[in-house]
Formats: sequence, structure tokens, C-alpha cells
Amino acid sequence: MAGLSLTQRSQAIFALASAVAMAAVAYGPWVSAEERAVEMQKAVWREAAVAWGRQPETGEQVRVVEAVGDAESAGDPFVQAAIERFEADPAAFDMDRLVADAPARLLYARALRGDQLGLARAGVRVDLGRPDPSWREAPLTGLLV
Repeated sequence: MAGLSLTQRSQAIFALASAVAMAAVAYGPWVSAEERAVEMQKAVWREAAVAWGRQPETGEQVRVVEAVGDAESAGDPFVQAAIERFEADPAAFDMDRLVADAPARLLYARALRGDQLGLARAGVRVDLGRPDPSWREAPLTGLLV
């Protein structure tokens, strides 16, 4: 900068300050847009779980997993983390995790307590909306993943 005139230095400083200000202004909406997208996807999965409970059928995107002894879930770290969370916090009824591999995916798990697993496996309608407080007392029997 030693070889630049005062006008050129002022223009360079103004350009740099303008770029920093524009980046700061754009950062907030960009971060909140990402959070809104994740929240919208989580809402879609919650609604999908509720719809699946109305008419249980296993599709390629939905699987029912037993909380204890299911060989299919043994190698899945997300399922294991969900089981641990639901056992530690009976008030928690769902869990999600954003996986940043290509393409990014939002994994979702919904706790099944009491007779919900047996009903779901039998194809009987299961209420998977927001559970009532008595639901917390039932043992964790499975997950809808």
C-alpha cells in the first residue's frame, strides 16, 4: 500500500469495509433460512409419523425397530442414540439429526411406548401425535425411524 495514493488507499479501505458489511448483513438471514428449512423438514417427518400411525405399513423410508435386541438396529448409531435418549428422558417422544453427507438428510425417530409397537406391527392404527403425560410411564418398546 506504500505505492498507492491517498485516494487509492481510501477506495481500497472503503471497498473492504463494504464487503465486510455486506457479508455481515447476509449472514443472519442465511443462517435463519437453514434453521427454518430443518424445522420444516422436522415438521414433515412428524406429520409422516402421525399419518403412518393412522395406516401402518412399512415403506422404504419408514422402519419399525424394537428398542431391545433388534439386530437391524445394532449397527445404526442414530438408532442407538435415539434409544439411549428415549430411555434417559421419558418426556422425549421424537429425535432428529441432520446428516451432512451428500445429499444432506434429516434422520428422524419417534418413540413407541407400551403397546404401540405391537399395534404398529399388527397393522392397527396408532396415535402418534403429541403424547399425553401417562404415555411417559409406559416402557420404551420400539422406534419408528
